[in-house]
Amino acid sequence: MRLRLLSALLASVAPIPAAVINAQVPRPVVFSPGVISGSANDAAPAFTPDGNTIYFSREGSILVSHRRGAGWSRPEIAPFSGQWRDTEPAISPDGSVLIFASSRPIADGGGALDGSWGGQTYKGRGGNLWRVQRHGSSWGTPIRLPDVVNRGTAIFAPAIVADQSLYFMEATMTTKFHLLRSQYRDGRYEEPVPLAFTGPWSDVDPVVAPDESFMIFPSNRPPLLGANHNLFIAFRESGKWGEPRPMVIEGIDASVDVNEARMGPDHRTLYFSSGQRLPIAYPRTRATAKQDGRRIQDWDNGLLNIWHIDATSWIQARQGAPYVPPDSPDAEVRLPGAPQIVGPGVISTLAEEFKATTSPDNQTLLYTMTDHLFRHMTVVQSRRSGATWGEPEVVSFSGVWRDGDPSFAPDGRSLLFISNRPMPGDSAGTVRRDFNIWSVARGADGQWGDAVALGRNINTDAAEFAPSLSANGNLYFSRGDQIFVAAKSANGFDNPVALPFAGSDPAISADESILAFDRDRSPGNADLYVSCHVAGRWTSPARLMEPVNSTAEEGDPWISADGATLYFFSTRFTPAPVRAPRTGRATYRQLQQEGAETIYNGSRNLYQVDIASLRKAARC
Repeated sequence: MRLRLLSALLASVAPIPAAVINAQVPRPVVFSPGVISGSANDAAPAFTPDGNTIYFSREGSILVSHRRGAGWSRPEIAPFSGQWRDTEPAISPDGSVLIFASSRPIADGGGALDGSWGGQTYKGRGGNLWRVQRHGSSWGTPIRLPDVVNRGTAIFAPAIVADQSLYFMEATMTTKFHLLRSQYRDGRYEEPVPLAFTGPWSDVDPVVAPDESFMIFPSNRPPLLGANHNLFIAFRESGKWGEPRPMVIEGIDASVDVNEARMGPDHRTLYFSSGQRLPIAYPRTRATAKQDGRRIQDWDNGLLNIWHIDATSWIQARQGAPYVPPDSPDAEVRLPGAPQIVGPGVISTLAEEFKATTSPDNQTLLYTMTDHLFRHMTVVQSRRSGATWGEPEVVSFSGVWRDGDPSFAPDGRSLLFISNRPMPGDSAGTVRRDFNIWSVARGADGQWGDAVALGRNINTDAAEFAPSLSANGNLYFSRGDQIFVAAKSANGFDNPVALPFAGSDPAISADESILAFDRDRSPGNADLYVSCHVAGRWTSPARLMEPVNSTAEEGDPWISADGATLYFFSTRFTPAPVRAPRTGRATYRQLQQEGAETIYNGSRNLYQVDIASLRKAARC
């Protein structure tokens, strides 16, 4: 279980990397509250060059509004929109062309376009790009862009530059969204080319300066790791795009998605969409309470609103220090077998299960279980019954505090785990804001003793995770994204020493030759890695290739005592098939049963894979 996974449990503030552009700018302001930013999802504002007309997306339609003095007219559906799902309008710098994404049929008489990206199919929510030409004060009939651009069903977020060339985002069934550019030459679009910096992350919604000197786009790439998108800026010199650098916007919660970047007609005002909500200050007067209520009713309800901010400082920061991406593994390791789910319906269920560990005889399995909100964590135990695992039960030392990350010692006579229970010296009933490592002995009858905290040189006021013991008693664990090892000593453990690479949730093999761990290969998608201890040194980490890692998240590895099996969690899932029409009217109980019939629902389930070939594959 990764530190990011437990952000809801522990309060932590990460330092901002030096390469982040933290411009000295005002806080963002919601745009036209109650009119443009309303009570529905509003996004992707596109202005005419004079700034007097705005087109934007609202719940699958493109709306238009005109400036009226200091405000804006009540939005209406644009004349070319309303029948199909239309989004993300973009207007060319000269105002002659508007391009938008739509799920409308490719051919006359067809149905809405289905979208396929990232392993899922979205019924009627696909996207192709369509173009309308300006004729005086009105627009012509939408025309679909050619197949050279619309080469899939997930083409979105157009941005038009001065020579009519096109930037947009694209994804496939197996990939995240990436950014591409199609040159417009002699009235034709040329084959799109991926931008050089596009990688394993999700890059979306580009806005590009007319002269292509800079672009701003939301992404979940490093160093602002997480599942959400934040804004990045990149500059173009000598025909090449430089490495994107993150933009920090004060006043926008980092846990809230930022999308649909757009520039105003001055090419300095940045617009974006966010579900950011304004705080309510207490105590308040009755008049203030009424104002808060009207605001919440009008727009401040957690749905997408359009915000704007002066981006001049970011644009002028192009001479700042370049962003250096984090280190990456220099190898990948492929295993011959495919992972198998552990105890489907018994161990792996609709809940969240992670961090499994087995006794040396493989007859007892312990793991962590919680709900989808991670409001608790409990260590549970199952005993093997023939070829299957028996009904789990809460272990005797858990069930009161937040406990997790169980890990058998190689000899099976003790187990380590983490907990937020009071440490020695704490006041009775103290609930710690961190996790510490505890040990519990296991008797010959399989019963558990009392939990004992490890020493203060291991347990600090920071959070320790994923303890793992080698056969000679050395302890591996993580704090944040750093792995430590503490040598066994007569009185416990020596002071821990950091390993020379980043990672979390380590699992050491009994002979201490292989270390498995997880870390972000792309934000929001943890992957499993291994490093070998060769000639007294750790090798550069190597990522385990598919099908062990997947497009979903994998983490919390553990290596069995015999070194033959790797356990881990994964959020991979199999979409349920489309149901045939029922023979009769469904009952509510039937709906409940149908909704719960698959455990492959995107929650964490436990998997195991044979790693007998890992030593040879990883050259350990």
